[in-house]
Amino acid sequence: MFIKGKIVRVVPEDEMVEALVAEAEKLVTEGIDARLAAADAGAEREAEEDRMAFSRPEAATSTKRRSGSR
Repeated sequence: MFIKGKIVRVVPEDEMVEALVAEAEKLVTEGIDARLAAADAGAEREAEEDRMAFSRPEAATSTKRRSGSR
């Protein structure tokens, strides 16, 4: 999840909608600066690890198979 271009949290795809709604509610009540300050310290590293894992050729192939079978 991003706020003002900063990665603040990484969540599993199946939890994304719930996490987005919760974060939107917090943004309204707490404000952007508070939510940026509350960002998960490891979110950028975790997002980079995920990006690297999905950029490997074998990951791209398995992703295509999964998305094609839905």
